[in-house]
Amino acid sequence: MQRLVAEINAQSEAEETNVYDVALGFIKVANETMSRPIRALTQNRGFNPRNHILDVFGGAGAQHACAIARGLGISTVFVHKHCGILSAYGLGLADVVQEKEEPLKEKLQDGVFEAMVAWRFCKMQEENEANIMAVGFEKSQVESKFYLNLRYVGTNTSIMIEKPQSEADGPSLETLFAQSFERQHRVEFGFNFEARDILIDNVRVRSVGKKQTIILEPISEMLQSEGLPEPLEMAEVYFEVGGKASFYETKVFDLEDLKANMRIEGPAIILNKTSTILVEPLCEALVDSYGNVEMRVEISGGCADYSQYQSVEEVPCDPIELSIFSHRFMSIAEQMGTAL
Repeated sequence: MQRLVAEINAQSEAEETNVYDVALGFIKVANETMSRPIRALTQNRGFNPRNHILDVFGGAGAQHACAIARGLGISTVFVHKHCGILSAYGLGLADVVQEKEEPLKEKLQDGVFEAMVAWRFCKMQEENEANIMAVGFEKSQVESKFYLNLRYVGTNTSIMIEKPQSEADGPSLETLFAQSFERQHRVEFGFNFEARDILIDNVRVRSVGKKQTIILEPISEMLQSEGLPEPLEMAEVYFEVGGKASFYETKVFDLEDLKANMRIEGPAIILNKTSTILVEPLCEALVDSYGNVEMRVEISGGCADYSQYQSVEEVPCDPIELSIFSHRFMSIAEQMGTAL
């Protein structure tokens, strides 16, 4: 690390850096690298990350969560108490799913549903249910949903649309499917084709064998007379706040020592059996009734301050900032390509 610091200082036009800033720079670049696919997966589907909650999994996910949420403009982070083994935990509780799909290649027009789609839905539903019941489910535990993959004639991108609820005196199913498709197409692509036929690419049925409801075990609640437990220790942790980096005294807690409704202001570290939760400065953690942690993130913090410079030309070249903005510009380019 010291050799790397010397190399960076020799090449950089900015002020000399130290080993802690370089180490923090690695983390910042890693956070930006992880944020980029999240932006792509959400914004390319027409969703703004700011309107959603960042859900955390993996042993290290909760260490990066505050920084990634801030970079995406997300103000709420949810950390499940089993986040370090969430895939295995989820697999053990997961429903059993059976899907079938058949190509159709017919235009979405009046009469096509009764003639070409309805019997396919029934046939695939029966096949799905038989497969799920063969592994021990009752028919009453199986739910099925019906979809059409639709696209405009002359395009190659289809959108999966769930069968809408129809009424006897309302529009036909074909009309309802078309309306749903056009709404979703506008969300994802920003426009619709006027007076262009819609093609049914394929018919899809998704059947789910529902397992019994998950039993949630509440933890003890904090009494009004209680405060936070004594920290296990005080650690010196290097953070960047408002563009300035320094060491902060950081409380270290064990999640099992915390009770429901306890609030912990950052900076803090919460140790868990399968993960480590980092509560950054300007953030706050709240333990819920079942031992999970919800974090509130101050999304305006942690930004570099370039107000002292009069023009772009006067900003010194910083290799860490250069790497971060390379990822951000590439993300913009990818979104432009998707839109085109």
